[in-house]
Amino acid sequence: MAIKTIVVGIDFSEESEIALAQAHEIARHTGARLVLVHAGVVPEEPIGVPEGMSSTVDAYRSELRERLGKDRETLESIRQRRLGQGAELSNMVIEGFPDTALCKASEDLDADLVAVGTHGQTGLKRFLLGSVAERVVRLCSCKVLVARQGKDVYGKILVATDFSESAHTVVKAAIEVAGPGAQIDLLYCWNLPVMASSYYAPASAETGVTGPLREGIIQAAEEKAAELIKQYQQDDVELSFTTVQAPPAYGIQEKAEEGKYDLVVMGSHGRRGVRRWILGSVAEVTVRHAPCSVLVVHPEDAH
Repeated sequence: MAIKTIVVGIDFSEESEIALAQAHEIARHTGARLVLVHAGVVPEEPIGVPEGMSSTVDAYRSELRERLGKDRETLESIRQRRLGQGAELSNMVIEGFPDTALCKASEDLDADLVAVGTHGQTGLKRFLLGSVAERVVRLCSCKVLVARQGKDVYGKILVATDFSESAHTVVKAAIEVAGPGAQIDLLYCWNLPVMASSYYAPASAETGVTGPLREGIIQAAEEKAAELIKQYQQDDVELSFTTVQAPPAYGIQEKAEEGKYDLVVMGSHGRRGVRRWILGSVAEVTVRHAPCSVLVVHPEDAH
């Protein structure tokens, strides 16, 4: 389905302005409406407050409520500034932490896309909590755009594919957000299997099948890519395909840097559990390190 509703996370930072600019451009040529969402928290009175401190806590909570009121005014001024520029805009301030609040808003609004900026945090805080952008990628079931400084109109797009069931959805998403006359390059990363033990040479080295195996993998990928290109080639976009022998996260990063792309589009396999928390998915690694904006398409995305 076409992108009809876009939720944009606004925290009044330069990064959220970048996300808004790119989301606004998508809205212009898709006809989608934009909903600007700002999240803030006014905590309940904490348990265990020392006697005599209640008035201080009340004053603090009152200050937070006043700040939220000012945030509403600032958010409305942002909306007013962008009115009449080719997209319908509305806004809302909701209580909650940014990641969960944005995902809740996207569900309530039946949004097709959530757009967020990334602050690029590093260090222990990043390791323990992850950035808001990464958590939104994990939590939201719709498409997520993690915007970085660059062109608002996507003229050169890298689409990472593994030819899984979601490949068609990912390609269609790339075409939908592409600017007029865009170049869309499909990328397939692959690796030959290796032996777990270093005491034994890989079987391919003993049997001499490395070359034919490599050729077979590339040929199969080219055939699948040709089918995708034939199905989705359009007059206003140019589709091409390449393969890279590399682990997906490394291959995508290297290609994105070398090709100077405006956007990387990829699927997420939605891995959950401890392993995903420790290692991160390829999508999250790309969101963290890509030199450009990244659009993540979830397999459960029905939009």
